[in-house]
Formats: sequence, C-alpha cells, structure tokens
Amino acid sequence: MRGRCSQGARRSRGALLVTAAVGRRRALIRRRASQPARQRKRRKYQDLPSTLQGVHPGDAEFEGRLMTEIGSVNGPRQLVALVSQFGPDLSDRHLAAALSRLAGFVVRPAARTAAAGSVRRQRLAYGDGDSDSDGNGWGGASTSGRQAAGGVFSGDGDGGGGGDDDDIAALITGAARRCASVLLLRSGGGGTGGSAGGLEPMPAATALLSLGRLRVYNGALCEAVVALTFDRLGQLPPDGLAALIGGLADVGHAPSGEWLGRFCVESFARMARFNGPELASTTHALATLRHSASPQWLASAMRAYQGCIGTSATPPATARLLYALAMMKARPTFNWVAAVLADVLRSIDAFTGRELAALLWATVALGHPQDALFMEAWFVAAGRRMGSLGVTPTLLTLSALAATAQGQRPAPARFARLLLPHVQTLLPAMSAEQLSDALSALVAMRLRPSEQWMGAFEDELEARLPRLSDPARYGSLCWALGRLRYRPADACTRALVARGDALVPRARAHDAGLAVWGAAQAELGAPPGWGAALLAKVDARDGVASAGAGAGAGAKEAGAQQQA
Repeated sequence: MRGRCSQGARRSRGALLVTAAVGRRRALIRRRASQPARQRKRRKYQDLPSTLQGVHPGDAEFEGRLMTEIGSVNGPRQLVALVSQFGPDLSDRHLAAALSRLAGFVVRPAARTAAAGSVRRQRLAYGDGDSDSDGNGWGGASTSGRQAAGGVFSGDGDGGGGGDDDDIAALITGAARRCASVLLLRSGGGGTGGSAGGLEPMPAATALLSLGRLRVYNGALCEAVVALTFDRLGQLPPDGLAALIGGLADVGHAPSGEWLGRFCVESFARMARFNGPELASTTHALATLRHSASPQWLASAMRAYQGCIGTSATPPATARLLYALAMMKARPTFNWVAAVLADVLRSIDAFTGRELAALLWATVALGHPQDALFMEAWFVAAGRRMGSLGVTPTLLTLSALAATAQGQRPAPARFARLLLPHVQTLLPAMSAEQLSDALSALVAMRLRPSEQWMGAFEDELEARLPRLSDPARYGSLCWALGRLRYRPADACTRALVARGDALVPRARAHDAGLAVWGAAQAELGAPPGWGAALLAKVDARDGVASAGAGAGAGAKEAGAQQQA
C-alpha cells in the first residue's frame, strides 16, 4: 500500500510540474458544459430571463454578486436580461465577462475524430473573413492557392445551427452591441466626458476578443482600446496580448504601424511565456493585419513553439501557425518544419478537415519537401473528413495537391474517387472564379472528371460566366478545357467566346496565350482569326513588335505542356 501511495504521489507531482511547464490559462471565452437531459428539464437549469432582486449598483457586494450571476447564467436570455437591467452601471470586468459568455454561447467546439472515437475539444475560431481574395496568386495555370487560403478558417465547414438559432443570434448580437457601447462610454470615447482610467487593459483585451468571435465591430471602441494600451502593453500577460491582437484581427481593425511595432517588441520580450495556442493566435493575427514581423520575431516564435511540442502544441494551433507563417512568407528551417510535422504525424487523427487543408497548403507554400510517410497519413485522414470540407478548404486542398502533382506526386486513386464527387456537390456554391480554380487544379492533378461531372460543371459555369472578371482565371479555365479536350455545349461556348472578347485584351501576355490556346484545343467554335486578333491587341498594348515574343509565347508554352 505504501509503495502504491508513493507512486501515486510521484505521478501527481509530475502532473503538476507538467501543468506548470505548459502554462495553462483560464479560458477567456467561457463555454457552458453540456448537461444531462434530466437536468435540462428542471426549471433551475433552464434559460429563463429574470431580474436580479435585492442588489443595487451602490452596494458593496454589487461587484462580486453580479460577477457570480454572470458566470452562472444558464443561457443567453438570462444574460441579456442582466445586461438590460443594469446597463451603464456595469464595470469593465462585468462587461468583459458578459461578452465572454455571449461569445461562448455562439462559438461551438468542432467535432473531432480521434483514434478512440469522436471527441470534442475547444479551439479558437479562425477569423480571416470569408473572402477568397486574400493574399497574392501563386501564378501558373493550375489555381490560385493564396486566394483560396483567405477564408480557410472562416465560417464554411464545421458546425451548424437549427431551431431558433437565428432569433438567439440576433438577441446575442444586440446584447454585444450594448456592452460595446457601455465600454466605449467608460473609455471616454462616447463624448460624455468619460475617463480612460475606467477601462483596464486586460478586460478591454478580453472584450475585444469576444467581440471578434461574435463578429461585432465597433470602430470607436477599437480605437479607444488601441490608444489605451499603447503605453500599457507591458501590463498585459501573454494571453492578454494574444487576445488583444486576435480581437483586432477578427474584426479587421488595423492599428497604426507604430502600435504594431510596440506590440511586437512587448511580445518578443515575453515570447518564452506564450503557450502554443497563444503563439499561433498572435502570429496569425499579425498575418491577418498584413504586418510584416521581423525575422528575429518570427525566429523567436518558431523556437518557442518548438518548445511547446508535446505539451501545448495542439492540432488547431499547429495548423494555424503554419498557415500564418506561409501567409507571411516566412522561411523556417527544414529541421523546424520536420519536427512540427513529426508531431503532426503522431496526432493527425485529431485534426479537422479544414486544418488538414491548411496544413498541407502551408507546407507546400513554405517550400518544404513532401515526405511520403506524411502524405500517406494525410491522404487517409483527409479522406475520412472529406464530407466536412466547405468550398474554401476544398479549394485550398486542390491548390496544394496541384502543386505537389507538378512535383510528380499524384494523389492516390482512392482519394481521387472521394475527391471528385465531393467537389461536384460544392459546384452550386462556387463563384465563377472558384469554378475556374477547381477545374484547373483537377487538371493539374492529372485527374479527368466524368461526363456527368463536367455536365454539372458546365451548367454552373454558364450561369456565372457573365460575372467572371479576372482575366487570369479566364485563361486558366480555357487552359483546363484545352488540356481535357472538352467542348462544352453551344450555349456555354458562346458565353465563353463572348467573355473572352471582354477579358483577353486586358490579360497579361501569358494568360492571353493560355486562353487562346485552350479555346483552340477545346474547339470552342470561335470565329476565324479570333485568337490571332486578340493576341495582336495584347501585343499592341504591351508594345511587342514580334507576335511570337509576346502573347504568342503563352500559347507555345501551353502546347509544350500538352505534348509533355
């Protein structure tokens, strides 16, 4: 018995030491744990709005009592009732706690598939915005990987709603706006003579993080918090710094370059105290705000994250950090990426579909050679999660696989049989640019869709062609059709030719050459001399005297690719 007790004590002490090394934080966004159905039926556990009796703002116990009530509400209705009852009497700590609970009612942890079954784990929402035009294009005729990367951690993909979710969302948004207005009043930005001294940095950072998760933007409040924290960033702990920059990035509010420079200095000085999710959140926020961190800052962040492997380097944090480094065009060492991917390989079943998509794209963008063992495990894990991918993560996966296919590593046939039907189900949700990216990536991967697949693609393309405004995407689309030797129906071919008349004269010489070559190979039925006339317009615009030296070079290059 004594031996067992001593062993148990040693294990307990070891666990405490590991916890201290990881640097666990109290969750800034609180989510209520799920309760058994038997408890949910009881009135004391139901979300019934009520007012708080016997407590007044002037009482000594008001601060602590209200914090307790905010932390113990059963749902958003009770919390909204408290916010409505006390309003401007709430302190910054009350408002930050209320916003944290409101965000917790909206942001749900994604379901994850682990080796032992399905598990649920909290993770930070990745707020890049839902745009697919983020970053710079990759070039080439395959697809635009960085543009697809823009919204990989946005709203399409995991999660769902149901019932009266829309009414609850409107209620939560209204309460969040009210809390933001009171915070602005306390910061002195409401025009009523308030004082910035009434707003402390840590509650302000927590409030901004929650508002970012709720997608509630108050520009005046963001400016007030930025001004408040300019000289007080040193008072924030690592989780406060990550929350502050993450909240600003989530709502798309870019501080001045001077403020961001000071933030980088403060975070650099305490980099070793950040845990894995905080490092990933901070780096991702700087990438979202288009701030170019110094090579020394990036090297310190990568070194600190490598120290988190095995403790706080969670799958969401790893995917998010690699994605951010790729967006910032960082160049980590081969050994650093290899160490991170080795940790990924040990826990790859814990990654969601969108995290796997971002992970693969990031390794390709970072220029890391693809390891056969890692790719085999990635294909198995991604195939199991194929149905959960939305449009943007799917396009991100296609762009990365197209780049690896150019390096003579095609996708396995079993994975391709899962990928093509999934992409077909997403065609109605794609824009004209996304349709072009999807088809050109599949062709670059050396995959030939079936006639049924192409028929569905053709129907969606014909309806969206008038809204195609990117000449490069038009060139990629024609190139893909030419590589497939696929001639669409007459109505679609007429729409393609008409769109080419408007887009090709504005295209780069290379894209114009791809478009003309693809139209000729696919036999789109353009009038005689159509391609030569368009190429001549492009060459005349660029001042090229010889037709073979300008736009015609793109057509010759495409022909050489076809023969290869």
